[in-house]
Amino acid sequence: MDPRLLWVLLVTTLAIVVSKFGTVTVKAGVVLSTRPEIVAARRIVAEVWARFGYQAVVTSGLDGVHSEGSLHPNGLAEDYRTRDVPLSVLPVMVAEVRARLGSDYDVVLESDHLHVEFDPS
Repeated sequence: MDPRLLWVLLVTTLAIVVSKFGTVTVKAGVVLSTRPEIVAARRIVAEVWARFGYQAVVTSGLDGVHSEGSLHPNGLAEDYRTRDVPLSVLPVMVAEVRARLGSDYDVVLESDHLHVEFDPS
């Protein structure tokens, strides 16, 4: 079996990805990127969500259909569930993620998810 396919199967089989200060739940069928830039971003999102008492859930990574020019197929973008976070605290959490990731990342609060991508200027 191709080692890359084996890795994809392993990652998609795992339900939880452990980070230093929080965990990220992975929605069934999501294929996670192993690019260091997005792994670092995932850790930051997990830490911020945990600090506020919420569980970070990756809802899209390398999988799915995305718009033209999307960085998802390159492993440089992920989406996170926001429906479990009250609107009163969500902007504060997003602002912290944005500040911690810095200007090389785009952090966009969409209507139903948080989009994070590594896109240095």
